[in-house]
Amino acid sequence: MTPGKVVITGATGFIGSAVLAELARIRDESGSGFRLRTVGRRAPQGAGADEWVPADLSDPASLSGVCEDADVLLHLASFIGTDERQCDAVNVGGTAALMAQARKAGTRRIVHLSTAAVYGPGPHRDIPVGGVVPAPVS
Repeated sequence: MTPGKVVITGATGFIGSAVLAELARIRDESGSGFRLRTVGRRAPQGAGADEWVPADLSDPASLSGVCEDADVLLHLASFIGTDERQCDAVNVGGTAALMAQARKAGTRRIVHLSTAAVYGPGPHRDIPVGGVVPAPVS
């Protein structure tokens, strides 16, 4: 089943921009007609998105309605840096607010990408949940 609308956060980042480009390529080659809505502080560069909604994960109120009419949410955005408050505001509070918007809109599928980089340099093997103190790196 082809989704009607896909919402993408993080489309200006390294992973998100590659995902957006690939989805646009698939859409255009297949003629499937699904729509791509990007959500972020700035519009992604280049072709691909059908719509850009300005929003900031550190400002939950700005996320109101971003998942409206969406079949799929790809949450690929994060803050990786040393500012602990900003990390928490974006990665915890922003993600929770975004998920609430997806639930409210009835979004059927959610993909949330994360990274071991939030725990600093690895290796990260055989570690229990909550067993490593976050030490974000890029």
